[in-house]
Amino acid sequence: MRNSNTHVLEWVDDYLHNVLEAEQAEYVEQHCAECPICEVALREARKRLEALESVPPSEVSEDLIRKTMKRVETYERTVGRRRRWTFRGILAVAAAYVLVVGGLTAYYSTLSPSPYDLKIYGPKSLMADTEGSFRVQVYRRDANAAVAGIPVNIEMLRGDGSPAIHLASFKTDGQGTGSPRFRLPDWKDGEYEVRFIADTPGRDEVLSRRLSLKRSWKLMLSSDKPVYQPGQVIHLRGLALRRPDLRPITGQEMVFSITDPKGNMIFKQPGVTSKYGIGSADCPLATEIIEGPYAISCRVGDTESKKTVEVKKYVLPKFKITVDLDKPYYEPGQRVKAEIDAAYFFGKPVAGGQVRIELETTDVQPRIAGAFEAVTDKDGHAEVQFSLPPSFVGSSRDSGDAR
Repeated sequence: MRNSNTHVLEWVDDYLHNVLEAEQAEYVEQHCAECPICEVALREARKRLEALESVPPSEVSEDLIRKTMKRVETYERTVGRRRRWTFRGILAVAAAYVLVVGGLTAYYSTLSPSPYDLKIYGPKSLMADTEGSFRVQVYRRDANAAVAGIPVNIEMLRGDGSPAIHLASFKTDGQGTGSPRFRLPDWKDGEYEVRFIADTPGRDEVLSRRLSLKRSWKLMLSSDKPVYQPGQVIHLRGLALRRPDLRPITGQEMVFSITDPKGNMIFKQPGVTSKYGIGSADCPLATEIIEGPYAISCRVGDTESKKTVEVKKYVLPKFKITVDLDKPYYEPGQRVKAEIDAAYFFGKPVAGGQVRIELETTDVQPRIAGAFEAVTDKDGHAEVQFSLPPSFVGSSRDSGDAR
């Protein structure tokens, strides 16, 4: 029960409407007799009750009753139909579920592992647009024996949803194997799927594996001469070939660039290789330019070829020199005979001229392997003989030969 100092303002209406318990009603009546504030609240509550009771009751029209009953009946019919359709849908889903599960159970209960097995032997990476091969073996696991005469198809997929392309078809030999050769597509570098399908009795045996296609290019860079003067033009040419068949790489971007001795790039020009795999560029040199070695680069994709030329001022000689060798090519260690003729441009021979022949070869970088000197006679003629070193380092640009 509340404290006697606590007002019962919120209980006075409940007291008059007889919704309080006997003990609570007695407390409210006693408290209002002692508390002026609650007594006033009780009088106001009696006024509200008298006002409420003075309002005459009104009857609802028959039309409103009829419409209300009709809506109730319509709602009950709609709810009933919905419940029936919902129940039927649940039954249909449950029946379908039972049928599917039962069918799958019956299907998998009748399955048995295939007695055949398929094995693939071959590289994980091959070059695009070249010939490749895999060794395929078909055998029975239960008999541990090879199976001959099984048709096998090999196909390759891009992985973008496009149809597979056919690579090869064959039948296994007496050892249950086959090693067909096929031409790989000229696709971009990347990972692709190769699918092997063996037409074994009962059902096909299918095995897939990932194959990486890569491109390998050979790039050769050349310039029209090794030394240039300021103000001249450097003529560049690049030749791009595909390994291993050395077919020209057509329609690929070829980028030439030149860097001065201080590392500043003074020239960069992109181009596209011709149907012969050739690209070219011309770089005019300024008349006022840093002298020294200039690094030239030619790039196709990730393949790059480099060389160095010299830029410096020089004075052309007033005579010309011709050199004749006794053979067009030599083997390491062979004897070389060279004849030199020097003559002025107006025809007079250079008599008593000092001749120096340097033998330059390249391993890691160009180097002088030997030097030989001679003096021209009165006819401007000199002869030099020397032996080549016993070994050289071959160059890929010369198919393994050395210069």
